[in-house]
Amino acid sequence: MVESSSSGSMVDSVVAAEAGNDTLDSQNTPTKYNEDSPTTHNRNRSTTSSTSLSPTKKRLETDTVSMDEDSSVFHSCQEDTDTSLVEDCELTSASTMLDLSETLSVESARSAGGSQGASPITVKSQTSTPLGASPLTLATASQPKPASSPEPVEQISPISWNYSDYTMADHRVQLYCELSLFREEEDLLLLAKGSLHLRSTSSSLWEGVLVVTNKRIYALRITGKETEEPGDWLELRSSANVQKLSRLVGLVGGQGVGLELQSNSKPAQSSFYRLPGVAGYSSGYSGEGTDCYYLVMGDRGRVDRMMDQLVERLQEAVRSTPIPVTRLSQDEEAVISAQVARVSPEAEPRVELFQMARMLEDGADEWERVSIIVTPSHIVVAQDFFHWLFTCKDKQLQIIGKEKIENLNNLAIYQTWPERTRLELADLKLKLKFETEAGVQELVGSIREAWELARGVKLEVIFR
Repeated sequence: MVESSSSGSMVDSVVAAEAGNDTLDSQNTPTKYNEDSPTTHNRNRSTTSSTSLSPTKKRLETDTVSMDEDSSVFHSCQEDTDTSLVEDCELTSASTMLDLSETLSVESARSAGGSQGASPITVKSQTSTPLGASPLTLATASQPKPASSPEPVEQISPISWNYSDYTMADHRVQLYCELSLFREEEDLLLLAKGSLHLRSTSSSLWEGVLVVTNKRIYALRITGKETEEPGDWLELRSSANVQKLSRLVGLVGGQGVGLELQSNSKPAQSSFYRLPGVAGYSSGYSGEGTDCYYLVMGDRGRVDRMMDQLVERLQEAVRSTPIPVTRLSQDEEAVISAQVARVSPEAEPRVELFQMARMLEDGADEWERVSIIVTPSHIVVAQDFFHWLFTCKDKQLQIIGKEKIENLNNLAIYQTWPERTRLELADLKLKLKFETEAGVQELVGSIREAWELARGVKLEVIFR
């Protein structure tokens, strides 16, 4: 075996030949070597010699010399009988280890003449290749990065919020509650995060945590960035005796729930919301000593689970009879319909879907809370409905945009971020983010039938 190499570069070839295979012509005719082409001596290599891809791991140098003027790839080969495995420990790491029996790394020159600094290419061999077929599959070494998130960077909380089982709390938050809030023989029944509002205060919606125990109901406000120490960013805003809880009130679209409280000396009163701009509705709650803790979670599934678990836990630990549950969807839908008709008289008034979402406008740095309203004919984007309902006494609901469903030209869903979608209509473009993927599915389902009926074709969703 004769091995040829160049100083400061990798082994570029291994020549295997046997003296008995030399023909008479090769013995009588001297081989002519050209100094300008260092690989000319490879011309007499036996074509019947079989080679196999080597599992040997070689060092790739940047100052390699090309095999000839037209060559741009260096090969590493060895005899069939060689099964040894040589590793360079200096170049081996846990993140760069490859199975060299299947993948080799080769270096290509940038241009003819063997220019240095060529970029690497990953060559993957196939197990069986038909005669005459290409035995290699080429792919660039640097794989394309996934698409960036279609949103500004958001803070990631170290706290684990459970939206499936609200009876389970993060151990740091539960420890804070036990040390700072709970009294003797007080046990946690339920804990949920969302937007809170207290009927007895004039404050608007704020991010917070609702805590229900076998003794009391607590409304905690999140005052800053969530860290490992809940005491640094949780603040008690109000609490009430759990025995005063008279009913649960489901909000429109299943987007939230109200925990209605009543004094022990008075029976529960009928619940009416302040409905501006609509005649015939009362302003607020009747009866002294009443209050209501509103929790807006923005997802129908989350709210339904929370209400079911709260009813069950209260029946187990507080009261033997289930607490009453009422829904005021019809009253609130009437308010929404009136507000939509005010700015769009041609729209059909019936509310097919109401959802809370976040919208990102072009060039904006943060998501804005909005309400998505779908009627049989229109898609309407309005300001945060619950913020307006609870706090804006003398203003009409602000309508941000409206468009006919039949004018929808593009509907995209992100596979990496399934809770987000992009809608392109004739005069309205929306980038929306819901709390869960189910919110996107509800929106698509609500506009599909009307769009297909108007266009006469099936709605195709683009996945990105």
